[in-house]
Amino acid sequence: MYQHIYLISIDTLRNDCLTNSQRLYDYGGIGNKNWPKMKTLGELASKSLVFRQLFSTASYTSTAHASVFTGLNPPKHNVRALLNPQIHSLKQAVMTMAEVMAEAGYLTVLASDEPTMLEPMGLDRGFQVKIPISDQKLFRFIQANRQKKMFVFKHFFDVHDPYLLPRDQAKPADWDRYYEVLSTEAKVNHLASPSRKKDPYMEWRRIFGGEKNQYQRLFPLYLQGVELFDQGRLKRFIDRLEAIGELSQALLVIFSDHGEGRCFRHKPYFAHGGDLYEEIVQVPLLIHTPQLKPGLDNRLASITDIFPTLIKLGLGKTPEYYPTYPIDGLNLISSQKHQQVYAEYWRSDKEHPQDYPTNDHWLLAERMLRTTKRKVRLVAQPERVGELNMKASINTQLPRLLQAIFSEIRPGNGLNEEILMSYITTYFNQIENPPLTFGQPKSEWLGELPSPYNPQISLRERWVLKQMVKKLLAEEKPRLLPLPSEWRRRHPFFDWIANCS
Repeated sequence: MYQHIYLISIDTLRNDCLTNSQRLYDYGGIGNKNWPKMKTLGELASKSLVFRQLFSTASYTSTAHASVFTGLNPPKHNVRALLNPQIHSLKQAVMTMAEVMAEAGYLTVLASDEPTMLEPMGLDRGFQVKIPISDQKLFRFIQANRQKKMFVFKHFFDVHDPYLLPRDQAKPADWDRYYEVLSTEAKVNHLASPSRKKDPYMEWRRIFGGEKNQYQRLFPLYLQGVELFDQGRLKRFIDRLEAIGELSQALLVIFSDHGEGRCFRHKPYFAHGGDLYEEIVQVPLLIHTPQLKPGLDNRLASITDIFPTLIKLGLGKTPEYYPTYPIDGLNLISSQKHQQVYAEYWRSDKEHPQDYPTNDHWLLAERMLRTTKRKVRLVAQPERVGELNMKASINTQLPRLLQAIFSEIRPGNGLNEEILMSYITTYFNQIENPPLTFGQPKSEWLGELPSPYNPQISLRERWVLKQMVKKLLAEEKPRLLPLPSEWRRRHPFFDWIANCS
């Protein structure tokens, strides 16, 4: 058991910013002259256990942190859409990491640069002390409570846009550099010069909010901001931990919730919060403690693993008050391995407000399953079911779902039964699939389509599904592998497909 446990989140930090990480997406070599050296975090990583194949469960802050705090994928903890607390807040039945630590007698501290990204969704549950932004106040508190068992969650927001402005104790030189960059960009795009009297963040959004040259302009600034943070605020923070003896005694876990890069397929944005590209969902994780041998771990991992790993490593055992329900995360200090990891993102559909009498205009836009060598993304398209009949709804949604599955069983793709079975089982058993409500004035998404053998589906709906599968099979059959009989016995989905042919 550790006297002090630190969980540190560096919001928006890409995995490939760490030393020795393969670059995920470099926008035509833009980063070659600008790639951050990351001396502070790199030096700490060289003395830590580093996980190189860690994936987030979402492309934005609140959902990803909910998975870290609970060990659950988004469908289970319910923090799904971005900042939509009325609908998507943390389930009351779910136990958080802070609650477990508090039960173990730890003083729990929430020190976030952006508490509004966490607290409205209930992610502050279990924290007894809150110290926003100020590192100086945090260390004064730590010093005053050195004799107590303490769990500290520190959430840095410096790497998040606008990249170049420290969130704590920005100096005059920081402000001058910031407005110099804004002024240069405003001239290039023939915009009004930035005003220091206005909100600096809104000025950034005004000047960089357009789509023109976003990759070319923002990617170097992002990399510059990463280096400034590493050599500035992060270095001061780590140096202070070392000065008070914490690096040699405490458990230190550092991760990121998501990266920064390509955001939407249809728009050239450099950001996050959208599509589940690798540079967005692959994130760094390092565990620093004298008890662990430093090195690289290439196992497939999820940020849900941080919950069981930190608790079991930090407390030395599984406590009696540990959640009794099954969690998605695995203890990374053990030999356990994931067959696949899961991620999703929701987006707002503000084009049809009349369809949302409850003002819940957030829709599930994409789901991702990632194995060690393969990635499957189901990307949804909105459909106004209220203006269509049931058959039209099935016509537009089922082919996309089946094509995604059939693309995995075509010859020459190196597929094995284990991967395909895992894919099917995850989608039809593990992930929540509320049935479609046909005829309702509400948009539905591909990801919410129920399993075709779901007993909740009516006979009429089964008939429509079967007709669509027959049609699709007739089109796809020349390119499909025969379904082995043992596959049909293993899972009813394959038997159902075979009976349609």
